[in-house]
Amino acid sequence: MAHLTSSIKPWVPLFCAVLTGCCPGISWAADAPSAGLPELNWPTIQWPAAARRFSIAHTLSVQGVPMQLHGFTSTLPPHELIAHLQKNYGDQLIKTQQTTDTVLLGKQEGNGYFLNFRIKPAANLSGSQGEVSVAPLAPVPAYAQQFVRDQRWWNQHLPYGYRLLQHQVSVDLKQQALYLVIHAHASVADMRRVLTQALTHQGLQPDAGGQDSKRASVPIYFNPSNSLPPSYRSLDGHALNGAVTIHPHRQGSHSAIVNIVYTRSLYP
Repeated sequence: MAHLTSSIKPWVPLFCAVLTGCCPGISWAADAPSAGLPELNWPTIQWPAAARRFSIAHTLSVQGVPMQLHGFTSTLPPHELIAHLQKNYGDQLIKTQQTTDTVLLGKQEGNGYFLNFRIKPAANLSGSQGEVSVAPLAPVPAYAQQFVRDQRWWNQHLPYGYRLLQHQVSVDLKQQALYLVIHAHASVADMRRVLTQALTHQGLQPDAGGQDSKRASVPIYFNPSNSLPPSYRSLDGHALNGAVTIHPHRQGSHSAIVNIVYTRSLYP
């Protein structure tokens, strides 16, 4: 039995890159419990005929900001692909040179959304590749509330000195996954102990293997607990499985990657 499903996607560096220049200055806060993450009415992307596209995230929430994320490749070089996109959007895309070889094209689209293309040369330099993000311009209460509620719980269950750096929720048609990055000046053993206890509250129990290993690279896998019902769930639904991986940093500090997959049975 696989411990983790394909719902877990460690796309954090890519997401952060796409967010840069996408929705600057948005600060969303909320304080009520979430009743679930609703489907959003995402606008249709006007792809040029030369683009081959694929979905990266059906719905993604980064720090409470929901978005859709698509990837694409094209045989056209970036300047030609940009010309095709500008034509499709009536020359309304605002162009920003993000780096020497990377261009952002963005505009408000649909009923209150922001569309952002990130385009760069393909790895073989014979075409283009990139990502497209779509995000609402205004806060979506359910997503903001879920993030604040969950952030508070994790901060309450992490010892002093532990910092929750990244909170990400990925939702597809059948499942949803929580992805956390947690940093602390603590030993591998201490971080495993603290995070195992936190996942126990989520209704999971650790497998025997990996828990006592002194190597940071050895992950701990989790499965549903039959004896300990959850006292809290980060997401609606039931926890299916999870994993914790510790990565060393300078001066004795470590970061932990926490993945938990939940059912989506309570969602439309």
